[in-house]
Amino acid sequence: MTCRSCNAIIADKAIVCYKCGTPTMETPAVVARPQPRSRAAVGLVGVAITALSAWLVPMTPEGTWMRWAAWAAVPVATYLTARLIRGSGSGKMLRR
Repeated sequence: MTCRSCNAIIADKAIVCYKCGTPTMETPAVVARPQPRSRAAVGLVGVAITALSAWLVPMTPEGTWMRWAAWAAVPVATYLTARLIRGSGSGKMLRR
């Protein structure tokens, strides 16, 4: 077999050329993984949404559906914030 870079004669089972160091096989393409979300940033946004929903409760008229919706938004926002900070599946047990 000959090297594709320097045309030196190399062994058939060679991984790299002994003369120039060029690989004999094509290298596989590297797939970039998406960066994980920062838990601090997610937590900060979640806490801000929870605080906003709690701040809106006294601004709604008493005895209306909007007051009930504002009260319901507080625990929902708190739960979603906790789920975002912990990440999906962090509470699940791993099977081996």
